[in-house]
Amino acid sequence: MVKSSSSSSDSDETLELISQGHPNPQVTRSIAPDSSPMVFLFLDCIHYVAGEKVTGEILLNLPSDYPAGSLILSSTGAEEVFVYEPLSSEKAKIQEVSEVYRLEVPIKEWKKGIQAGQYVFPFNFKLPQYSPSTFYYAGEDARNYYIKAQVSYSVNIRLELPHHSDLTLSHSRMFVVRNKQTHSKPNISIETRESVYGCCCTNKGNTYLKLSVKGEEHSQIEGTLRYKLDPDNTNCKAPINYVTGEVSLVLEVTVSSQTFRIVKTLSSISRATWISAFTSLVYEKDFEYNAELKMNNAELNPSSNQTPMINCMFVIEVLVFYDLSCKGKPARIAMPFHVNPKNTFIREEPKLPVPWEPEEAPISNFLVESCRPTSQEVEGMASLSTPDTR
Repeated sequence: MVKSSSSSSDSDETLELISQGHPNPQVTRSIAPDSSPMVFLFLDCIHYVAGEKVTGEILLNLPSDYPAGSLILSSTGAEEVFVYEPLSSEKAKIQEVSEVYRLEVPIKEWKKGIQAGQYVFPFNFKLPQYSPSTFYYAGEDARNYYIKAQVSYSVNIRLELPHHSDLTLSHSRMFVVRNKQTHSKPNISIETRESVYGCCCTNKGNTYLKLSVKGEEHSQIEGTLRYKLDPDNTNCKAPINYVTGEVSLVLEVTVSSQTFRIVKTLSSISRATWISAFTSLVYEKDFEYNAELKMNNAELNPSSNQTPMINCMFVIEVLVFYDLSCKGKPARIAMPFHVNPKNTFIREEPKLPVPWEPEEAPISNFLVESCRPTSQEVEGMASLSTPDTR
């Protein structure tokens, strides 16, 4: 938080007035007469998690007296989807907007005018548990429909002066939200046993496969995903000679009873290898992967989400190929993993006047208005089946 301090001279003046028997001493507020009027919204964190409190301070500097007015805090979370016809960038064919929550409350009201001075108003409000992650993606589906989908959060402060609109002050901030699945275990794994068939459907045995995500934190967009395959060919007659690891984004947007689907490969790494029949001996480095979760446009910021309109998953898929004269289907293992949005907003620091010795109000606690029924809360990606990325 932006720290504020009390003037020692003010404190001395207060003690002197009290000692002289004044029950309600009036302390002179600090004023920087050469400064400009300012209202500034300061947030304590660069991102918040669903269910957490958004905390911050409102800084108000008034070098001269102001007419009667109100300080209003507002915040919204909104989900928006736009669908455009193929080869058309004009008006969207489908456009739907759904609010996540809304908040609009007075922080302070001055009915007889605002005395010149410096003020700090700490505040907090709690995000709904079901709040989806910040999200933005735009691209074409297989039918060439152009899809734009986003989830965004903002907070705004404004000093409203009903009869002096030219003196109105305001400041807005966007902020990043991560959904509650960010609290889930990041280093997940899945296991499977794949049967292997050669010519004339002859059974060559089976291979045990284990796929794991590595790391102590969930990956985020523009970051790196580390994953590993552990193959065990002890019970298989066919050697393994080639492995491909792919990371894909699978986005399904549902609006107006229609579903639009985009599948995008973010990383594909193929490696020649050799695992003999009837062995579990492998060179582990051959099966460790670092996948960059980069977008072809810096504005894009997809994330793991499941909402009434946006279902976005990230999937690891590994294909294992065998050294067989009759090329059969490769063994396949796949699982979804959680991805957080990147932090796109830089912490903004206020240019405070000198001296800055504000009067600080008590903390204001607010409740947001939920815009979705409890039944739409989503348990997250862990409950989803592994999708087909093909």
